[in-house]
Amino acid sequence: MRKVVLLETRNFLESYSCEDRDILDAEKRALWKAFSIYGIVPPHDLFDRLKENYAIELYSLDGRQIWRNLACLELCSYTLEEIACLSVFDRYERPTFIERKCINEVEALLCERRADIFDPNIMIHTAKEVSSEFHFTLSLKHDLFASLRGRNGELKAWLAMTLGELVNEGSAPAEVGNVDDR
Repeated sequence: MRKVVLLETRNFLESYSCEDRDILDAEKRALWKAFSIYGIVPPHDLFDRLKENYAIELYSLDGRQIWRNLACLELCSYTLEEIACLSVFDRYERPTFIERKCINEVEALLCERRADIFDPNIMIHTAKEVSSEFHFTLSLKHDLFASLRGRNGELKAWLAMTLGELVNEGSAPAEVGNVDDR
């Protein structure tokens, strides 16, 4: 798994150039590269709907995050390995009714009961990291979900675009043995 995470990270970072002045354009190129790596054909107007400063996440059908943009990483204190290995529902705690709404909207998307691109109408809510070192608390508003298909039209993945804000950075746990006994 570590090798997969490192490969994904390398591909992601290679898509950015030090000459990039427009981060959204760079992120669109990085996302396009991820689509080509995973054999995904995006909905025709997806790139027109992506917004600057929003977290953009790409998930496999089993719920594993397989790509994320820089805005997403800024809102997270998990390691890349933890992001790749843990389900989003294992990483964050949200109000139960919000979690249920998220699950219902993703299920509707995966069962093709929604348009390829839609606003999931999930209210602004807090999400707390449950197993990271710093336990960030975030304010989130999911603005867009999109189904992503393979070259033969089969559903392969899904995308979420979220406006997020860091509410509380939490704190690292105290290390054992650092207490001065003098």
